[in-house]
Amino acid sequence: MGGTNVISGLSSGLDWRTIIDQLKAIEHRRIDLVESRKKTYQNRISAWQNLNKKFLSLKTAAETLNKTTSFNLYKATLASNTTTDPEALLSVSTGDEAAPGTYQIKIEQLATAQKLSSNGYASQTESLGLSGDLIVGGRTVKVASTDSLVQIRDKINGVNTGTNASGVTASVVNYGAGGYRLVLTSDREGAQGISLQNGGASDLVELLGFLDASPKTAKNTVAGGHLSDRFSAADQAIGGADLLDL
Repeated sequence: MGGTNVISGLSSGLDWRTIIDQLKAIEHRRIDLVESRKKTYQNRISAWQNLNKKFLSLKTAAETLNKTTSFNLYKATLASNTTTDPEALLSVSTGDEAAPGTYQIKIEQLATAQKLSSNGYASQTESLGLSGDLIVGGRTVKVASTDSLVQIRDKINGVNTGTNASGVTASVVNYGAGGYRLVLTSDREGAQGISLQNGGASDLVELLGFLDASPKTAKNTVAGGHLSDRFSAADQAIGGADLLDL
């Protein structure tokens, strides 16, 4: 029985490696086509995204142009003929309908701290014979009949400390022939001034001479009514109708 002869490899004279590579390349063409289409679509998406960004920028610019404030033609500036920085005193701004112009602002008077002076007394160390409660800046000052001007001064200054300070400083001033006077000075400049009220039946405010001859009026006026004086605590005893100052 005769045998079968098989010739392969280099002995056959055929380049099998090249043939196999060519077959693989033919099969891979479909993958290459898909990859090419994928890249094309990605480029298109990127182009649309860039176009969308430009449209958004255009939209933002159009919205800015739609605002009347974008067309303000004038800018406000401050200048001073002194060494004081004008921007530390006031500020200015322009509106939609601003017109060119120069304006001068003259400060006639600076805000000062309010001062109150008592009656004159011959001595600053002798007892005044007055007793009762004073409400100074919302803080209660208890005055004894043996207290002198100096002692009342020290008691008033004693409540002008801490987080709930009265904001009022007391001093005794010698007015010469006018005697010694208890002078109260607000620690704050401006219209707020000094809050001084009676804390009981004794009218110490008037007895000490802090009230003038003008009619008494409500201390803190508001639209439609009046405010009572300030209290140091929600549970503070009123001690009399005078404390409400209504």
